[in-house]
Amino acid sequence: MQPLVDLGIALVVAIVFSRVLISLFNKQGPGPLSGFVFFVIILFLFVWAIGIWFLPFVPPLWGRYCVAFILVGAIFTLFLAAVIPTKSKEKVLDLQPPEQKRAAEVWRTAFGYKSYYF
Repeated sequence: MQPLVDLGIALVVAIVFSRVLISLFNKQGPGPLSGFVFFVIILFLFVWAIGIWFLPFVPPLWGRYCVAFILVGAIFTLFLAAVIPTKSKEKVLDLQPPEQKRAAEVWRTAFGYKSYYF
């Protein structure tokens, strides 16, 4: 019964910290719901695996060893927040004049490749 409780605690911690990662830190991952499912899967696997390793080192809270899972989830969420780029809400200004855009399009079409200089 204890492994199923650990699994449930890890899942709840992963869901909560995934929501924190998306809303508070303004991060976006691949997939639907701004990467919520992606972050839940990544956090769940990491929290469950590492949290079980830390069980002998933490005291129980209300009869359950959830402190290890919460600490691992918080540390890994901060790590992901530092590594994953934030989603930008601002649009990139296109300062290239329309004539130059047309010339670059003709150039790409004529020579069949995409140049990074145009």
